[in-house]
Amino acid sequence: MSLASWFIESKVALESAQATCSNAESLITQLQDKFRTVSGVLARSLFVYNSLNEQCKLLDAFLNLLKATQSNSSDTLKSLLIDLDQAYEYLEEALSVLHATKLVPSLELPSKKLLDDFVSDNGIEHVRTQLDHYIAGIQTELDLYTDDVNYFEKELAEFKLQYSSIAKNAEFSGLLRSAPVKVNDTLAVSNEAIASMDQMNANSEVLAELLESLAKHYDQCSEAVEPNAGHLSLQEREELEAVVREDAYHVDTVLSDISAQYKDIVSKGDDIQVYENRVNKLEQLVSNCVDSITKLQEGKLAHFIDRVGSFKNNFSQSISAIETLLNELVALRDHYTRFAIGYDSMILEIKRRQEFDDSITQLFDQFMSVLKTKLDAESTLRQNFLSTHGEFLPSDLWPGLIDPPKQFEIISQTPSTLPEISEEDTANATARLAYNNK
Repeated sequence: MSLASWFIESKVALESAQATCSNAESLITQLQDKFRTVSGVLARSLFVYNSLNEQCKLLDAFLNLLKATQSNSSDTLKSLLIDLDQAYEYLEEALSVLHATKLVPSLELPSKKLLDDFVSDNGIEHVRTQLDHYIAGIQTELDLYTDDVNYFEKELAEFKLQYSSIAKNAEFSGLLRSAPVKVNDTLAVSNEAIASMDQMNANSEVLAELLESLAKHYDQCSEAVEPNAGHLSLQEREELEAVVREDAYHVDTVLSDISAQYKDIVSKGDDIQVYENRVNKLEQLVSNCVDSITKLQEGKLAHFIDRVGSFKNNFSQSISAIETLLNELVALRDHYTRFAIGYDSMILEIKRRQEFDDSITQLFDQFMSVLKTKLDAESTLRQNFLSTHGEFLPSDLWPGLIDPPKQFEIISQTPSTLPEISEEDTANATARLAYNNK
């Protein structure tokens, strides 16, 4: 083949290579721009994704607060109900004592035969009714609050499932491990994307070298066919033709290599496109999570914040009311227990007063017997004196000479008659007192 043919071939090859390299350069520029754009999208998506995790932790903490409030309230109510059951049991025990205690016959009234007849059933029933009302209300309030907590937990669980599904998807595992680019923290890239871009840059360098070799070959061909190439010595011209001849054999290979490098760049461009699609898909999924958590926070979180405050306030008021009524139950139990103790103590008091009156009566009888004996003896002495000396003494000398002994009048004053209390009544009262005071 002649120098002219080699020159034409080199020119055509160079123009073809320049066109291919130009296309490659344009494609790489486009891919670099796309890569930067996608990296920015990925960086924002990762930032939002990680922020969602922090928000999820806050929502978990709030859910734990809701659950703690529900659990503490439930425990408080259970404890209070146990106290109420015990108070009811103690009250019923006190009332059963009254119901089993018959009035002693001497204290019976037409409408009252038992201590239980003195109990105000209306008062006890009023307390029971109020307690039933408050307990039913607070239980309903607690059930509704529990339903709200369960609903919030379900909504949060659905969001967490939606959020965690991103990390569990193998398609995004590499993206989620992407690190920020050192020169700009607003960008993020994955290792696979970096590898693709590095490969394209390597392809670009190879293309430049191949194009440079074709350009050099073209220059040598141009020099060889120049009319004024006579300035070259014969040896230099022969050496130039030898180089041109040798390089001409490799032109097709170089063009083939350029084509291969270009195809590799196009292939890496396809990889970048796939990468972009994955990043865009990740961005959409993260955006969907943002929509979900925004809906949860703005539409429901505010409601639950108000709800927990309202529940605590209502629950506290109801508990306070129940505790007040519980104290009334305890007071009723104490009152009726002390009533029973007071009644039995009164029985023993009546018995004691009976014994006291009996002892006073006995003492009075003894005194009256001694007094009568003394008065009788005094009367005898005075009568004997008058018999011996009376007729000789003028009556107007001392009129009191014929007076009887000093007289005494003792009046028994009893404001009320003591009821009759038998030994059996006393024994029963003593036994009941021992039971109530245990």
